Amino acid sequence: MLAETQQLRKTPISSLALEHPGIIDVFRKFRINYASQGKLTFNEACRRAGADEISVLIAMQEAANNEMQVPLRTQDWSLELIHVFIVQNHHRYVRRVGPELLQILAEMELAHNIRHADLTSVRLELERFLNALEDHMRREELVIFPAIQWLVQQQRAGASRITSVGFRLGYSVKRMETEHDDAVENFDRIRALACDFEAPAWCGPSYSALMQRLRELEADLHTHMHLENNVLFPKALALEASLLHEAELTF
Repeated sequence: MLAETQQLRKTPISSLALEHPGIIDVFRKFRINYASQGKLTFNEACRRAGADEISVLIAMQEAANNEMQVPLRTQDWSLELIHVFIVQNHHRYVRRVGPELLQILAEMELAHNIRHADLTSVRLELERFLNALEDHMRREELVIFPAIQWLVQQQRAGASRITSVGFRLGYSVKRMETEHDDAVENFDRIRALACDFEAPAWCGPSYSALMQRLRELEADLHTHMHLENNVLFPKALALEASLLHEAELTF
């Protein structure tokens, strides 16, 4: 069951998504950005999305009551498990699916260029999006995740060794979060160009399948950003702060 309405309205939407994974589909339906704006309270998130609070609350309660999905409980995962999961599950998915979608879009342009010229715009926007996301993921894999793993190793070895660190996560995490906001906004443009991923009546099954795959990529993007912004980064920053505090106490 969800919390009382007044308490819920002041709850960050990231907390709601973590506690009740079944309501994530509700957030998506109402275009509530739980992924990169998870720190917003429920009422503020609804306001920004232009969504009616009562309608969202009713849909959330129904989803919570009918929730059958077993949550991953990612908030209980170790930092090491989280960043490995992100690379193996989300990064690899994007790198596999992205080129496939670009190829399909190019083929669709030839088949539908007379009746659906916007496909070219979708392909070009998706290509820009994927290039920026690849750069973002590489910096996570080469800088952010190794830094987090280093913190984990220092915790295992002894807190006082944190005094040797020359790199702080705070700035880099802020940059990653800003890029997450940009990524969500960029994909919103793709959605708009693709008519909300709805296939026109005259299109065949291959076009409908393409729209479904774009929806799946969007859902994966939101899940990926949610896991980093609302679980991985807060846990890593808390560990860093704890180790720095412990180190200060030893001197």
